[in-house]
Amino acid sequence: MISFSEATSLYFYSALLQGNAALITLVAMFLVYRKQYLDAIFDNLEKRTIDYLSKIANVATNYSDIFHFEKFNNELCKDLDSTSKEKFKNVTEHSSWIARFDELRDANKKRGELWQNAVMPIRLVFIILGASVIMLPLSDQIHVSAWLESLSFLVYVSSEIITLRLLFKFIKGQFV
Repeated sequence: MISFSEATSLYFYSALLQGNAALITLVAMFLVYRKQYLDAIFDNLEKRTIDYLSKIANVATNYSDIFHFEKFNNELCKDLDSTSKEKFKNVTEHSSWIARFDELRDANKKRGELWQNAVMPIRLVFIILGASVIMLPLSDQIHVSAWLESLSFLVYVSSEIITLRLLFKFIKGQFV
């Protein structure tokens, strides 16, 4: 038979609460730094793309969305002379230009999906955290029944394993 002391539930839910609070902090820090990193990658690629366009086609740009320059557009070139238009058109049709925009699109996609991919594991951590807060003051009442105490421990440990697995998959997915 499983034997729990009177303080087992109290320590279990307290440790679960503290561990998940620390986990939320670590995940939040990871998200902030990852977002900054992805923004820096995108900004660097964007700057290199504009510099390349300026250097090769002698086109100075004042832009709001880099993706306007992905393909040749007469509207963008209306103020350019015919030689510059031709250079700009040749640049945008080159395979290196297309590859550059594939990189930009990928970096932009990763920035956009960062929070979406993190939502489910973070929600689960908060649910476990909230349930721990509720269970902590009820630990004395739960201790009265060994099967209820065992069942609640099993549910919490299982949900924590699932949550940690989802977090691991999320973090691992950020580096693929």
